[in-house]
Amino acid sequence: MNNIFRLFLISLFVYSFIRLLATPVYAQSCDPNCANAIECRDKIAKCKEAWDQMETAKKPHVDALHKMESDIAAFQLRIKTIESDVVKKTAAIAVGEKELEGFLSIASRRIREFYIRNSLHNSLAMFLSSDSIGTTLRIMAYQYAVINTDKKAITQTALSVKELEDRKKSLENEKSSLAYLKEETDRRAVSVRKLVGDADRYQSQLTGIIANLTALQQSILSAKLGTFQTSVGDVPLADDTASRPDYNPGFSPAFAAFSFGAPHFKGMSQYGAFGRAKSGQNAEEILHAYYGGGIEIKKDYSTSITIQVDGYGGFNIEDYAKRIYEMPGSWGDEGGMAALRAQAVAARSYALARTNNGSGSICATEACQVFKPQSKGGKWEEAVNDTRGWVLIANGQPFSAWYASTSGGYQEAYSYNGYTQW
Repeated sequence: MNNIFRLFLISLFVYSFIRLLATPVYAQSCDPNCANAIECRDKIAKCKEAWDQMETAKKPHVDALHKMESDIAAFQLRIKTIESDVVKKTAAIAVGEKELEGFLSIASRRIREFYIRNSLHNSLAMFLSSDSIGTTLRIMAYQYAVINTDKKAITQTALSVKELEDRKKSLENEKSSLAYLKEETDRRAVSVRKLVGDADRYQSQLTGIIANLTALQQSILSAKLGTFQTSVGDVPLADDTASRPDYNPGFSPAFAAFSFGAPHFKGMSQYGAFGRAKSGQNAEEILHAYYGGGIEIKKDYSTSITIQVDGYGGFNIEDYAKRIYEMPGSWGDEGGMAALRAQAVAARSYALARTNNGSGSICATEACQVFKPQSKGGKWEEAVNDTRGWVLIANGQPFSAWYASTSGGYQEAYSYNGYTQW
């Protein structure tokens, strides 16, 4: 019982400590409105900074809350054990009371017989009236033996009564403590859950503001760039006439080279993967083509790792992969399903390598790989599900699988974790 009270007092102290020290960061400090791309960028940075500061300040309190909830769970388990003991003791008391009734009945009868015997049998009279001294002595010895047996029975009955009373008293005290501790534990548990819920709702609010600002920023940039809008798989118009597909250089034959995004000539070419898929290659063949025949494709890598995304919080590795926007899902309907699967493996591997299996964090922009808080769905999600747990491995660790839209037909080898792709 002392251990239970100690656990209860520790939990109470931790709860009080958290309530006193937890300093809220208000969402009003993150303005969800911006008028231009630069203002959006600055406000996004400010909101992310507030989110990070809040996360840092909140972490020790969240850890303490987790410890407290663990203690409460152990405490409630102990309460259930006590309740079970109470049921057992109640049954034992019922049996004891029945036995006590029998002991008291026997004791009452023997006490009555003891006094009757002592009043009827006078030892000196029996000795003087007896014809045989031996017979008299035997009778007297028998009578004293019966008297001693009666005394023992009376003593045993008295001890049984005392033991039963002690057990009843212990049971009553235990019941009283149990009722109080259950009430206090339930009350603290409700408060803790509310505190954690408030913190989660605030983080969700911050994440929503960041997402809205990012969407507004993209909208402003799209409007500013006018006709130059592109994604992998589309051939855009160009605002530079010399870069338009229909531009006439004044001589023939002629050819033009275009670049989409920022090609680094390393790893997988997404357009190349699309072409390989349409020619009949599967995801494994595509991956080996771009990352080398020595790369291992492990198909049962842990799917319980959490990836921390800057500004968005943590996501299970598979849920994270479903939110990567780097290849159009429409390719899946155009013979490019294998390319989508290869891309899913590359994105998953890159995130695990970049974060060291979830111990670090990863950005949500093209500086890492484009992440959005909503699942992309469609053929992309199908590709992620098809390759669940597939990770590129080099020397026992996830390989940093680089990729880009195009490489212009030129590829450079690169090394990671002691492995060179070719």
